[in-house]
Amino acid sequence: MPTTLGIALVDAYDSMDLEQQLSKPELRAKVLLTIVLFFYLFYLFFQMEADMVAISKGIRTKQEVLDDNIRMYKQIFMKVTEECLGIMDEVTTSILFSPPKN
Repeated sequence: MPTTLGIALVDAYDSMDLEQQLSKPELRAKVLLTIVLFFYLFYLFFQMEADMVAISKGIRTKQEVLDDNIRMYKQIFMKVTEECLGIMDEVTTSILFSPPKN
């Protein structure tokens, strides 16, 4: 039997604007998402390395690279924060307004 918290988390996940819904069993079966995220992190690492080389060769300035990275991480932070606030809201609403279990 699902708990109030479990139901609240599923409701929160389902309300997110995601390509795939986190609560669906078919998503859990897909390891591809994990692999894509893993390679994205590698891409970010190698992009930073490429930016460092570009700075050392005078192709880009330190400030350009810094501005680009701050902009990128700010967007990521804002999206994650927005999603976390949505989850907290869904969980709080479900816990506070759900009928008591017998």
